[in-house]
Amino acid sequence: MEKKLKLVLVLLILLCALVAGGILSEIFGNQYLIFHMAVCIIAFFTTLLLLKREVGNDFSRYAIYFVLMLALIIYALFAVLSLKENLMDFRPVLLVIMSLIAVNLIFRSFFAKSFVEGKVLLCDGEFAAVEVPFDLFAAVNPGKYVVKCEKNFRKGDVVKVKIRKGFFIRIPEKVI
Repeated sequence: MEKKLKLVLVLLILLCALVAGGILSEIFGNQYLIFHMAVCIIAFFTTLLLLKREVGNDFSRYAIYFVLMLALIIYALFAVLSLKENLMDFRPVLLVIMSLIAVNLIFRSFFAKSFVEGKVLLCDGEFAAVEVPFDLFAAVNPGKYVVKCEKNFRKGDVVKVKIRKGFFIRIPEKVI
């Protein structure tokens, strides 16, 4: 598993841990919530800085996306906890989940990439075998793909690969 993918998974786990901390604050009290949030936020921003080394120029997309999700979760936690209702009432929790999904879809529609960079493994001038890394905003699984190409590339060349957009899946299609 790539380091970039591991760091993104850690960020997502930390966001889930924040939500879990909000639920557990009903049991342990608000002092626990403040401590838990501080630890999660420090770990979150540390991981985000580690991700900066891995993604380079794309860091602004990742930073905006994850900080926006963090802000939404913190806002939702305080909004739900200020209602002073039982957290097992699923209406506020459902509203939080729906807003996270909506923000995720809106963000991906504006910041989605139509290409990903890949490394040429083999090329005959008509088709090329390329290896593409994990890219959150290209929404392509990392791996090796056979794509169309219009010219001959050498093994090891880094090329931009156009992505064919499907309803739920995006597949590398052609070297551009």
